[in-house]
Amino acid sequence: MFKHLFIVFLFSFNLVFSQDLSCVQYTTHEGLPSNQVYNIFQDKNGFVWFATDRGIVSFDGNKFNKYDQKNGLPSSTVFRFYPQINGDVWCSTFSNKWFYFNPDNLIFKLYSFNDSVVKYSNGALNENLYISDDGTVNVGFQTHSGVLSISAKGDVIQSIDGYFNHEYRYDVIEYDDNYFFNYSLSSRPSESLFKTSFENYSIHQFNKKQLGYYHKSYRYGNRSYFSNHNELVIQKDSIILKKTFDKDIIGIGAFDSTHLWVGFTKGGLKIISLDGKEIKHYLKGKSVTFCFKDTHDGLWISTLTNGVYYVRNKYINKYFLKDNYISFVNNGKGNNVLVGTFFGNNYELDENFSRLVSSNRNEKPFYNFYNTIYQSYLKASSTIDKRFFQLQLNNNEYTLSRISTLCTDQEKPFLIAATHSFSYFNSNSSSPITKHVDKRIRTLCWKENGIYIGTLNGLLVYDTLTNQFSDFKDDLLNVRVESIKCKNDITYMGTMGKGLLIQDSTSITQISSFDGLSSDLVNSVFVESDSIIWLGTNNGLNKVVRTEDSVVVEVYNEDDGLSDSYINDVFVKNNVVWIATKSGLCSMRKHFFKKDKHVNLFLKWSTISCQNVFLNDSLLGDLNFRQNNLIFSYDAAFFSANNGVSFRYKFDGKEEDWNYTSSRQIKYSLLSPGKYLLKIQASVNGSNWSENELSKHFVIHPPFYQSNWFYVMVVVLIVIVFYLFFKLRVLTYNRDIVRELLRYLLKKITPKTNSFIVKEQGIDIKINSSDVLFVKSDGNYLEIHTEVKRHVIRCKIGDFLNIVPDKIEYLRVSRFYIVRIDKIQAKGVKTIQIKEHEISVGRTYQSSVDALPF
Repeated sequence: MFKHLFIVFLFSFNLVFSQDLSCVQYTTHEGLPSNQVYNIFQDKNGFVWFATDRGIVSFDGNKFNKYDQKNGLPSSTVFRFYPQINGDVWCSTFSNKWFYFNPDNLIFKLYSFNDSVVKYSNGALNENLYISDDGTVNVGFQTHSGVLSISAKGDVIQSIDGYFNHEYRYDVIEYDDNYFFNYSLSSRPSESLFKTSFENYSIHQFNKKQLGYYHKSYRYGNRSYFSNHNELVIQKDSIILKKTFDKDIIGIGAFDSTHLWVGFTKGGLKIISLDGKEIKHYLKGKSVTFCFKDTHDGLWISTLTNGVYYVRNKYINKYFLKDNYISFVNNGKGNNVLVGTFFGNNYELDENFSRLVSSNRNEKPFYNFYNTIYQSYLKASSTIDKRFFQLQLNNNEYTLSRISTLCTDQEKPFLIAATHSFSYFNSNSSSPITKHVDKRIRTLCWKENGIYIGTLNGLLVYDTLTNQFSDFKDDLLNVRVESIKCKNDITYMGTMGKGLLIQDSTSITQISSFDGLSSDLVNSVFVESDSIIWLGTNNGLNKVVRTEDSVVVEVYNEDDGLSDSYINDVFVKNNVVWIATKSGLCSMRKHFFKKDKHVNLFLKWSTISCQNVFLNDSLLGDLNFRQNNLIFSYDAAFFSANNGVSFRYKFDGKEEDWNYTSSRQIKYSLLSPGKYLLKIQASVNGSNWSENELSKHFVIHPPFYQSNWFYVMVVVLIVIVFYLFFKLRVLTYNRDIVRELLRYLLKKITPKTNSFIVKEQGIDIKINSSDVLFVKSDGNYLEIHTEVKRHVIRCKIGDFLNIVPDKIEYLRVSRFYIVRIDKIQAKGVKTIQIKEHEISVGRTYQSSVDALPF
């Protein structure tokens, strides 16, 4: 037998990799007050809240806002949130003192009868809450039986019992359409024990040997779920199913419409079907306390020691291999795929299982795939000084040196290329046929009666019947061809610069970034069918869906949960899309489709202020001319790990173009009097801007000498004066002089405002051009001196006149200064005077200054 087997199983053990959800982890390093997190909820403004042992914290995808005892909380350890219909959110604490707040005002209020809760809790820890319609507060406890009920007036209607000292303990779930309330009893339950307003309830009995201090109960659909240590009990009517795990349960809840999530102490998160079947296991070894899905369909998972994990897309899985630079993924034996890393390891795996099938100790790339014709893996290997290809066929082994790529069509004979040559079998040869080419080969593929060869300079065609080469003449193919796939007499070519080229018998069709591709640099092509093509690019995975009259492109990248947006390869098998990235391997179920691009970003005003005074809507309608320095702050909620929210704004009716920014604050300086309508829009993908929009009306009243009545009075007075002047002297002398004088005066009393926008310390500031005195250069920075303030921006002096609307009003007087002409108070041969500033005039600019009318 040949010394080197075609596939060498250096390792044949499982667990050479780990599979998990595509998560982003948030800990104290990112802004959490503690890594011990108990509960999660999302408020009506889109903010996600976390309950920790160091207070509570809200998160909008951009920053964390922390609240603790300094803000009025009765305890630093908060266990759970209980949102109510009226918008209030109640919170349980380690001290058994309850508090509540409303997300709109963030005023934290203590429950009025906390003393009674502490007194009648008998040292037990509060576990659950239900507030009846009449205001009665009902509290369940972890280690004590019964319900503590306190009326709206503070009367204790019912107190709890002691520890579970009876023969049996009963877990009870009461529920209606909106809420469920769970607690325990230590005596045989009867109708008289239920004091809440629910009409439905489920009860499960634990005998004394199974009693545990910590349990969870949950109601979902027509089933009730009870936990006790490591046992999960499912009750549907009179049918009871028990399932035992190797770790203690610390949390249960709904995962989706057909599954339950169960969190374990150091056992991760398991997804369980409603009848108890285990489906998935994530975050192994972590202690999962809670699992929550937000309005963006993102998944949040809290833990006892590792903070919070955010899953942007729960349909995407990540695989953590020994080395995570994945160079290719292609066909494997049976239901498996073969995954190759840049450093030489090849893994054979399906969605849940992996084994290392080969390894290159020289840490050079391997190329492998399973060919159904030969019923064997075809392997391209490397040594320190060369690359070679090995094929064992009919008891013969063939070795070809210096390979660079190979055709992975699993139903065609082997075809492999070196830098300037390629080799293949045909039906008449007993050994590989090798052909040399002048161009550098990047990829190749079988075509009917021939071979298509992608090179650095376009497409080369080799006819295997005539042994002739020919260039494919088309302007679109004057480009580097990186990947070729042929299916049903159609050729699909991924290029470096022109996107996807599709050649049929009559023409070539281009699909590029103009059609929605995330990039025109295509690394790999996989043809699922004539209508569905997958592309790996340097900026995301693209799914191209073609119909007779349209092309639709779906893009998947890091924002959707992929390890990296740089995609080296893509392969589809058994309804699973396998994605090889620079930072790891991912898989995605093929039936998963991205939702519509519209995302509710919960855009809302935060504060509006003037000179550190907050303004409400009533004050905004009546601002005086001195209140013209305004700061508008706003918030949005979006939890993508890599792509934040973008904003744009403008004064509707006063500005034609939008101003774009990533800041959540807009600052306006020296606004002119008038009526304004400020519009702000938000987006995460550069489209659908109008679907997230805010607007704010405000009015700045002018000073009395700029008011209309004052103008009218002045005009009337001038008319009277000049009428008398006409009458007495000028009318008989020169009517034209009077007419021009009137035009000059009317021009003077007619205001005109021109403004421009600059960015100072990351904040957009609007400056009235008529308020500018002069501009001074300091290297790459400019000092803009106005009537009242100095602004420092990053800009070269030669570019300044490009940003002002009335550049004719400005004059450059030296290498370092530009002045506003109408602000010059005095001028000499070598200097000009603007207020208290004396500015030198450069020699080359003196003639321009001398020509100014003064």
